[in-house]
Amino acid sequence: YIFILDSLGSKHPRAVSVLKAYLLAEAQDKKCVDSIAQIQGKFVNVNGHPAVVFVTRNLPNVPGPHSAKQL
Repeated sequence: YIFILDSLGSKHPRAVSVLKAYLLAEAQDKKCVDSIAQIQGKFVNVNGHPAVVFVTRNLPNVPGPHSAKQL
């Protein structure tokens, strides 16, 4: 998932599409993956906090820094 956190409530659809395009290019270059259709943008309402963007992978069965348990 791509999580968008914006204290002003904007969903930033352009940022999500740019990040998805970047992730697709990286996946094609590094892992020879042709599709990242499962990656979705999620808006999180965080009133009163500065805007931040987090990019994570959903890998529930893979231990390590990207494990779903650690997210």
